[in-house]
Amino acid sequence: MAQEKNIGLNVTGGPSAGQMWDSLHRPHAGSFGGNMSQETAVYFTTTDTRPGKASFYATIDGMTREDGSGEHWNIEGRVFRTSPNGTVPYKAYYCSRDRSGVICVEG
Repeated sequence: MAQEKNIGLNVTGGPSAGQMWDSLHRPHAGSFGGNMSQETAVYFTTTDTRPGKASFYATIDGMTREDGSGEHWNIEGRVFRTSPNGTVPYKAYYCSRDRSGVICVEG
């Protein structure tokens, strides 16, 4: 079966700016998903209805302002997968004010 590449998902819910900063500044080592700690992961929900794509945990490994508002971000990190187990990288544009955006997940 061919593996999907760079899946774009519309985000409908996610972390606050403070939760993203917490994830960014804490170590991600832990038992949750091998290299992620549930305490440092953030949670995203999307419009996709496929299992594992509707909602998921992710780490914030990089975060830059998209504009001067302090509410729009370019973020990147790793998404926790349940099948197959492990993590995959992602990049996203995200608005912490209305908690929406677009996330591009590899595989």
